[in-house]
Amino acid sequence: MEEAVNSKKYTQKKKSMKKRKQSMSPFDHILHKEWILSTLFFAIVLFILFYQIIFSGSSFSSPDQASASYTYYSLKKWFDKGIYPLWNPYIFSGMPAFSALSFNLFVYLPMLLYYPFTLIGIPGLVFTVFHYLIAGFGTFLLLRRWKLKPIPAFFGGLAYMIMPYLITMLVYGHGSQMMTAVYIPLVLWAVDRLLSKPNLFNVALVGLVMGIQLQRGHVQIAYYTWMLVGAYFIYFLILSLRKENLKEIFLKTTPYFIVALALAFCLSAVLYIPVHNYSKYSIRGGSGGGTGFDYATMWSFHPKEMMTFLNPSYYGFGGVTYWGKMPFTDYPNYMGILVLLLALLSVFIKKRKITIFFITVGALGLLVAFGKYFFLYKLFYKVLPYFNKFRVPAMILIVTQFCTAVLAGFGLNDLIEFMGSLDNSAKKKIKKIILVGLGVLVVFAVYLLLFKDSFKTIMFAKYPANPQWNFQQVRYVNNLRFNMVYRDFWFMILFVSGSLILSYLLLLKRVSLKAFALFIVVISFFDLYNVDARIIKPRVSPKVNVKNLRDPACEFMASDSEVFRIFPVQNLFGDKHWGVFGLQSIGGYHPAKLKVYQDLMDNVGFKTMGILRMLNVKYLISPARFRDGNFEEVKISNTYLNGKMVPVGIYRLKNYLSRAFFVDSVRIIRDKKKIFSVLRNPDFDPREFAILEENPAQEVFKPDSTSVTVTKWGIHEMEFNVYTDKPSLLVISEIYYPNGWKAFIDGERTRIYKTNYVLRSVVVPSGKHTVRMVFKPRDIFWGLAISLISLAFIIAVMVVKRHEK
Repeated sequence: MEEAVNSKKYTQKKKSMKKRKQSMSPFDHILHKEWILSTLFFAIVLFILFYQIIFSGSSFSSPDQASASYTYYSLKKWFDKGIYPLWNPYIFSGMPAFSALSFNLFVYLPMLLYYPFTLIGIPGLVFTVFHYLIAGFGTFLLLRRWKLKPIPAFFGGLAYMIMPYLITMLVYGHGSQMMTAVYIPLVLWAVDRLLSKPNLFNVALVGLVMGIQLQRGHVQIAYYTWMLVGAYFIYFLILSLRKENLKEIFLKTTPYFIVALALAFCLSAVLYIPVHNYSKYSIRGGSGGGTGFDYATMWSFHPKEMMTFLNPSYYGFGGVTYWGKMPFTDYPNYMGILVLLLALLSVFIKKRKITIFFITVGALGLLVAFGKYFFLYKLFYKVLPYFNKFRVPAMILIVTQFCTAVLAGFGLNDLIEFMGSLDNSAKKKIKKIILVGLGVLVVFAVYLLLFKDSFKTIMFAKYPANPQWNFQQVRYVNNLRFNMVYRDFWFMILFVSGSLILSYLLLLKRVSLKAFALFIVVISFFDLYNVDARIIKPRVSPKVNVKNLRDPACEFMASDSEVFRIFPVQNLFGDKHWGVFGLQSIGGYHPAKLKVYQDLMDNVGFKTMGILRMLNVKYLISPARFRDGNFEEVKISNTYLNGKMVPVGIYRLKNYLSRAFFVDSVRIIRDKKKIFSVLRNPDFDPREFAILEENPAQEVFKPDSTSVTVTKWGIHEMEFNVYTDKPSLLVISEIYYPNGWKAFIDGERTRIYKTNYVLRSVVVPSGKHTVRMVFKPRDIFWGLAISLISLAFIIAVMVVKRHEK
């Protein structure tokens, strides 16, 4: 009797604990033992992978990493002066900084919290690295919500956290891409909570998580996340079809879901309203409505490259060894051989609706990644809003890889349950299957050992010829390719056979189920680490202090007190380190530059002196010495390029123009092809006439006497003291961008005219005047107001609802 009472009490206590656990808020979960332990183990893995970054202050050396650093420090100088940089004058003769996602400090809420740590010397890269914890912990949280055991849930989190593609994003300078992608599992977790229990708290939670992801600023990854969320909502509705109260579920859930998405957008409005408005003027939008299909699909993932799912080096390992269909790449799309096998196993062991969802979404992601090699991408390109703004179809593989990591967690969980429930008869059958599998691996291993030369001949026949390489170079690179693929096949044999032997020992009861699961996790870690280390280690280098970079050529030009631009030629044109020294270039790099400037580059170029003069070019920097009557050599020096000093010549344009100048006359030309034809003319003189696309409101004349003095120049404001004896047109060599720039003459607002296709001008009355231009885009300030109100609402809801609990 006493035992029965104790048993009943135990059962009631267990039910009470379960009910209490289910009612726990997300913040209570964070303090739960298994959550702390999982985060600790994820952190240990990060320390192993990135110990040089975390402990020795090293950095990653890659062109994209350097480019981002140059932009940041060029603009950070203004921030340190108390001016938040909204305009970037240092590349392409000037373009938006904030709206073009070049500088968005403090827009991202976690950065606001971390910033004090940077003031005491902790590098920002450490903050970036620890974002991987969000990927691991978010996946763990999601899988535990779906009732997976802790070890399989940890396995799924580990697989996604150290997925080679996710590691590559950071190593090769795409930090914002990685920091956006890590939120995918957390977003799905929050959305699942909302759909399961629609209430204001979960609305605020979804709004917060998705809003923070949007704030990180990688629009393409965020777009793919919203596609995933949309698919999950459809999946939820399909599951609800069989329920009698479908209408009630739909009417209750849908408004909450829509409000949550709207709240997420509002939280990130400070970023996305300006970005959306800028897209109309950029090459991603402009008059063409998006990137061209051929350009957008250059980095399509060819179906044959799925071989890298099995062997990471099959198509080389990025860089010079890569021989696939993309123009180039830095990494293989490997997901881990055991991760892939367990993901496939999740389909067969236990039938679940949620696994069917992830299989479907993962497969669709793969088909879209094929880009130009499969019709689905073109369909999305034409039908889905804003999809045609993106390029690199292979980027959506991150969704497929996330789905694979989740399925792998399910696969391991199901495998443990399956192996633990086998009777003796079933165990005998499984043992035979394992032995057959081991036999196949032994045969493959024997083939690799005995027929290595014939395998090498087969692979060499596949490798394409490069006409730019000589015989020795071709032989050297092909040997590199073969050695890598040969070694990785041995690793595949090692990892798969190790897991099969473990399975056999489990059936013999030589290892426990928990030990088996842990060994699978460890083997998979070494499998992925083997690939990740090859991505990370070659790119780790001592941190270059960009802020205190020394450059003799730049220092010489920066000593010139005039306002001017430079023209770096050849391989110097796309470099951006000039801005660190305050030098404004007519070149640079940005994936979404202004459309008008791209048009000028494509249709006119910088070959004529008239174009260089109208763009206020004073110095030309060349890696090779040259003679030209329009230039005079002023110095032979050295400049910093790709991590080393290179010799350059600095040449001054003899008849350069100042930042603002009066013109003799105006020509009205509305057809842009005719404008380009005039600008291409070697005899074009920007002082002789200016091209407008509409008649000025006031009549202008050829002045007999003029003067222009730059009295103030800043990134958001410039001021000129001018004099003209007649009403004349003043051309200001700043890029035309109507969304935010305003002009004033003696304090009175005046109209800015689009001039010479890319510049600005104003009509100045006769006499002495002060001409002032300021950059105050309203969309940024409206966006900031919306974001602050949304954040206040989210905090209020969470505090009130938690207090109610």
